[in-house]
Amino acid sequence: MELAITEHGEQIGSLTMEQEGLFWKFVCKISSDREQLRRIFVIYQWKTEYLGVPDADGKLEIRIPRSHLPEGVQAALAMRHPRGIWSPWCGTLEGIEISEAFLRTAEDGFDLALPPQEALKFPAWAEDMKTELVYGTQTALLRLDRDGRLPPRETEYGGVTDEETEEMDRFMPDALLSDDAPADDGFGGERTEEADRSDL
Repeated sequence: MELAITEHGEQIGSLTMEQEGLFWKFVCKISSDREQLRRIFVIYQWKTEYLGVPDADGKLEIRIPRSHLPEGVQAALAMRHPRGIWSPWCGTLEGIEISEAFLRTAEDGFDLALPPQEALKFPAWAEDMKTELVYGTQTALLRLDRDGRLPPRETEYGGVTDEETEEMDRFMPDALLSDDAPADDGFGGERTEEADRSDL
């Protein structure tokens, strides 16, 4: 398996991955700006794994237990900053592609720090976002649950909604209140005088 190694959304190298018994073997090669120290991370959904720092030739070879990433990897990222509580991340959130972000594990889920250009993709949650400086970048913070889902949005009527309930609301009224529904289906038909008789 081969993946591009990206930094700020741009490809700067490549990574190959193969299984060796109980281990994954990774071989990384940085092809541009090799004199710059970088740390390489691989990602699967909401898990990031640190691989290490390529040498002066831009190469890195390492083996890690398959148990760390039992389902493989989806992306490879490079970061120039020292390791900290934030790891680089990219992926899909609620069907929206994010090419650059930072991720940290929280007690009840995850914190996702989005640079301004990525935060603009989530206007419905703009009022809930707090700003935080992450590795010198001003970011907007999104709180996600343990499954990596966005919090429900409050509606103008005081309830909460998400994308799935909006889709249901769009189609359910027509299905339930069809013009072709029989008069005795129980959905809003007029009462007749016979319905009030005690012998019925």
